[in-house]
Amino acid sequence: MIGRLTCAGKFWVLLLVGWVLSWPAQAEFVLDDLYGLCPDAATGPLPLAQSMPSPAASADRTTVIQADRSESLPDGEYRFSGNVEMSQQDTYIKADKLRYHRLKEELEIRDHIYVERDDFAADGDEAFFALQQESGFIRNTHYRLLGRHARGEANEIRIINPKQFQLQRATYTTCMSNQEVWRLNARSVDLDYQENVGSAKHVWLNFMDVPVVYFPYLSFPIAGRKSGLLMPEFASSSSLGSHMSIPWYWNIAPNQDATFTLHPTSVRGTQYLAEYRFLTPASNGVLTGEVLPNDQAYDNNNPESAPNRYYYALKADARLGKGWSFATDARDVSDTRYFSDFGDRYASSLINHMERNVSLNFQDPDLSFQWRAVSYRTLDRSITAEDEPYQLLPQVSAQSRIFNVLGMDYRLFGELSRFYRRDAVWGDRYRIVQDLSYLWERSAFYLRPRLFHTALFYDLNNNDPAHAKQTGRLIPGTSLDSGLYLERDLRLGGKDYLQTLEPRLFYLYVPYQRQDNLILRRRQDGDDPNDPDYFPAVFDAGNTTLSYSNMFLENRFSGGDRVGDANQLAFGLNTRLIGQETGRELLNAGIGRIFYFQDQEVTLPEALPAQRRQSDIFGVAQWRPEDYYTVTTGIRWDSYYHGLIEGNFQMSYHPVRYNVVNIGYRMTRNPATGDFDQLDSDISTVWKIATRINIIARRNRPLLDDLDRDVLAGFEYEDCCWAFRLVRRRYLMNNDVVDRPTTAADYNDSVMFQLVFKGLTSVGSSIDGLLRNDEYGITGY
Repeated sequence: MIGRLTCAGKFWVLLLVGWVLSWPAQAEFVLDDLYGLCPDAATGPLPLAQSMPSPAASADRTTVIQADRSESLPDGEYRFSGNVEMSQQDTYIKADKLRYHRLKEELEIRDHIYVERDDFAADGDEAFFALQQESGFIRNTHYRLLGRHARGEANEIRIINPKQFQLQRATYTTCMSNQEVWRLNARSVDLDYQENVGSAKHVWLNFMDVPVVYFPYLSFPIAGRKSGLLMPEFASSSSLGSHMSIPWYWNIAPNQDATFTLHPTSVRGTQYLAEYRFLTPASNGVLTGEVLPNDQAYDNNNPESAPNRYYYALKADARLGKGWSFATDARDVSDTRYFSDFGDRYASSLINHMERNVSLNFQDPDLSFQWRAVSYRTLDRSITAEDEPYQLLPQVSAQSRIFNVLGMDYRLFGELSRFYRRDAVWGDRYRIVQDLSYLWERSAFYLRPRLFHTALFYDLNNNDPAHAKQTGRLIPGTSLDSGLYLERDLRLGGKDYLQTLEPRLFYLYVPYQRQDNLILRRRQDGDDPNDPDYFPAVFDAGNTTLSYSNMFLENRFSGGDRVGDANQLAFGLNTRLIGQETGRELLNAGIGRIFYFQDQEVTLPEALPAQRRQSDIFGVAQWRPEDYYTVTTGIRWDSYYHGLIEGNFQMSYHPVRYNVVNIGYRMTRNPATGDFDQLDSDISTVWKIATRINIIARRNRPLLDDLDRDVLAGFEYEDCCWAFRLVRRRYLMNNDVVDRPTTAADYNDSVMFQLVFKGLTSVGSSIDGLLRNDEYGITGY
């Protein structure tokens, strides 16, 4: 029998039960799609009755009830029994008995109750609702949250009003019913949706049937964020000893928050940390501060350390409108060994220079402008004062682009830079670059001639008095870039491919002009007294690493103090192999070299002019036969000495999650002697050795120095509702160990563990964040 009770629309109160039971998942832990959560914790799909008439489109929220038997009493009471099914929009209820009193507006449900809404499902023994007061209860409930792969129980759920609820004897877990490794228990839970605040009394966490954490009282947000204590972290290292972090989170506003952390250590004392974050539609930023007063491990005999340790950083970006933007990265540190002693939280403890910068930028399609200031804090004490980088105080640059001027493109770049370094030559540099080019392109080829002109002017202090205080150079140049696009169909191994052949010719001519007499530094103490009083110097120029892609640059120097002379032709040949069916690029390889028609005479200070008619041979290749397998390599072959002088190799094999192997290798050698200048290896893996056990390892080793730079090893146990990770990390803290034997003091050894309760929180150190770090993590984790 089917009946319609339009006055039962207030029954939507029951729908909020699903939201009530989701409170434990509002903790700091966020579900990650990478986790394979337990399917049995929320078996699906939910058995919503497809045979029921669907009232979803009804505007009056009509409730439809279907049962084997029904009875209508004179006092306005309706009774239903036997396979009772009730539906209203996206809600479905099934029970053995249902009683509805129209005059009192009371709804009573008994025996084998089943409730379903969205991804929430629950069963219970009895439920009662006073529809007029919008209150009621449901008892002896077992619930499931399908989206969270979670389930739990509650002795009773009391609905005070549509915005307030109470749960008695509630539990929560993401584990399977027959393997409940962990369970969160609470004697009572109060939820206030209007204030977005929940509280729980006598909360304890069971792990392996053993209570491991107890809180007499907890307060938490029902949705979003809320101020309060976060889960502490624990670790141990040789630099800090046993240490833990106790963070307190402050939810200032929807777009602002802060975290204050107490970091007691057994070796150095208590460190205090704070982080403030903000985010607006036009800006974002992070302000970080750390202080350790009176370091207990302070060494009076070590000039590189300090008794009071601190670090602060401000990184912010802002869009000011109409193409304008602002950015800053300002930071400072108390001493040169700070990152070594507290390196567990940083990408690398081997930091030579700490850069601080601020910039104001403007960008539109035809014009760009930048004002910036850059300073450096040198942390490597082995770097002498004369080798420290110059400060930019400031640099102003602008670039204008005009397209299709008589079919040509015109670019004008101007830059004014003030370089400063104490006790050195310093001053202003003006640089202007004009560029005129024309692109002639068809489907099978392109041709781009270019004319350019570089003007350099200096206004210097502390320069050689025998030279003019103001000096400069005007240096013209021209280039011609050309290439062909050839392709053919190719069949290999029973598969169809498209192969391309792309030869490229790049001619460059820049006449020689002497530039080593523009900036001259005074002889320093310790220099050979027989040397001249002044030496050539540069503000920011450096050699660009010569490689396959850099063969086609118009200046072989970086920075602005040198414009390389050239009369040369670069030839490159590139080929690609593309699958016809998939469109995926399996192979991309190139080989090339430069032919010099005259010697290169412009050099950096203390370098000799190049006197070769041909460059080394450069080769690059990337092979990707499958999505999970990639090999990348690059070589530099010295044709004069007939040997490999530079090479790199990277391989990544990642067939499935938790089966990852990365191998990296880099070498450089002196072509004249054949001795290696650099020989580094970087190997990492995460590999499943059992159903739930993965080993974790990484080793970064400079082979020439016969020492390890960074070693990480451990294992993780990964189940569907929990995980455990244990890792030991040993990394080099000091830079100056190349020419001396290493000691234990040069390394920091740390032991970290992490216990993850999936869908709730984690205890210990953030090892998963460490392993996913781009700089010292494991690619593919």
